[in-house]
Amino acid sequence: MTMSAARAVTASFSITSSAFTDDPLVAQTTAVKAVHIVELRTAIASLRTRNGLPAFTWTDATLTPGTSPFKAVHILEVRTALNQVYQALGRSLPTYTDPTIVAGQTVSKAAHVQELRNAVRALP
Repeated sequence: MTMSAARAVTASFSITSSAFTDDPLVAQTTAVKAVHIVELRTAIASLRTRNGLPAFTWTDATLTPGTSPFKAVHILEVRTALNQVYQALGRSLPTYTDPTIVAGQTVSKAAHVQELRNAVRALP
């Protein structure tokens, strides 16, 4: 290809990471780990920035893989942060196996994290 005149070209790219640890999560085989939540938070932070939303404030701002215990609040907050992105884009909210999670009552499931991963991947 030969250009006959100087031209300005603008290109925009959307980069999303679809690489998650232990992907896909397997029910009754894969234990939910802090690293799974950290990866989701990172992906959602990128989506929020790209879509003009402020950073989300997490209850446990730092999770240390291999040390931090998994808590119901981690899933609830990730859902909230992601739902806000869906709302900003005018999209229907993701559906979840257990729409209501109650600390101390709802058993953690691989599906809780896998559904969030799928919802992250579904966004531009």
